Amino acid sequence: MSAMRPLTAVIDEEAAIGDDATQLHENIPNNITTYFKIGGGDYPAAARQADQMLRFAPRQQPTHSNLPRNSRHSRGAKR
Repeated sequence: MSAMRPLTAVIDEEAAIGDDATQLHENIPNNITTYFKIGGGDYPAAARQADQMLRFAPRQQPTHSNLPRNSRHSRGAKR
C-alpha cells in the first residue's frame, strides 16, 4: 500500500486531465478512465423510419431558490 499524500483540489475538468495535472493513480494516464466515441449512422433516415420519436426538454439548472433552505448557507454561519 502506498503512502497517502495531500492533493490539490481541481474543479475544472480540462485542468484535471491536462498534461500538468496531478496523477491520481499510476495506472490511469492523464486521469482518464473511460473514453466514449459518439456518432455514426444516418440519424435523419433512422428518425424517418422510427415508429415513435421522444423529445426531452432540457433540465433546469439548479438555482439557490430551488435548493433546500439549509443548503443555501455555509455550515456554522450565523443568520
